[in-house]
Amino acid sequence: MLDPELTVTVPAFLTEGVRPKPDAGLVSIPRTRIGSLTVDLNSSDTSEVRVPRNVIIPAGQTSATFDLDVMDDALRDGTQLAYITATALGCEPGLTRILIHDNESMTLSVSLPPDATEGNTNVVGRVSTSAAVPVWSVCR
Repeated sequence: MLDPELTVTVPAFLTEGVRPKPDAGLVSIPRTRIGSLTVDLNSSDTSEVRVPRNVIIPAGQTSATFDLDVMDDALRDGTQLAYITATALGCEPGLTRILIHDNESMTLSVSLPPDATEGNTNVVGRVSTSAAVPVWSVCR
């Protein structure tokens, strides 16, 4: 029979280009153990957030902290979701999610004619962006 589940705690969200506080992640167990426990960590999207390969919960303790490393890419890819998992021999795995907010921006502008007649359905306007929008982001 497996021990109770590992619990993983991370901030609800982080932003590209903003360094998280040290030890922003926490993995915990509900009760102390006689020996130390090696917990393997994994990020579902290492292009957004990385975690250490593992952490050790020392004997007699119920938790260990770890750093989160947020990647800063040059893509305008919006907010991305990543899952952080924790596994250890003899324990139920733990899972949590984190949102990584994008720090790239663009400006959206709308131009319309200076005047139009009520009921005229042939008024033409233009919507433009300050940068190219990747096709995959339009289709999401």
